[in-house]
Amino acid sequence: MHFAKPFVVVKIIEERERCVNAFRGHVKSVEDRYLNKDWESTTVCPATTLARQCDAMQLGLLHRSSLLSPGTYIGSLISVAETVKTIPVFQLDVDEVGEGFCRCGNMLKYSHTCTYNNAHGGCGWVSKLHEAVDSCLELCKGLKFSEFPSRTSVARLEVR
Repeated sequence: MHFAKPFVVVKIIEERERCVNAFRGHVKSVEDRYLNKDWESTTVCPATTLARQCDAMQLGLLHRSSLLSPGTYIGSLISVAETVKTIPVFQLDVDEVGEGFCRCGNMLKYSHTCTYNNAHGGCGWVSKLHEAVDSCLELCKGLKFSEFPSRTSVARLEVR
């Protein structure tokens, strides 16, 4: 039976924590943006129509998604990422042609600046969170020997 060396386990745990903290940080910054002190006169949504309603919907989605609950971040990094990626993208007045495509031709999965007069096309925060999750998972693929101290360095650390 093969067991992982303690320093390998520590590195895996550190990488998981780094990613989970990045997810939490992203979510916290989204919440902070929508909970600004002057929410009645200043909106996150740049549209001139239904901007407050759009902000309320986005903040409601954040709270309904359970991303603010610590329980969301328990489990493996993959299971946390899968949970985060199940959150749907909500937008007002999104003009779709076929599943997941905007009239301008861009996929709605990721944020884009719509060229088809879609005032609320870039309002959602979910697609940016999905992008952050994807890039974090990409950075965590596989461990490299260069990420770990040599055995002699570990032995010196254990002697101290």
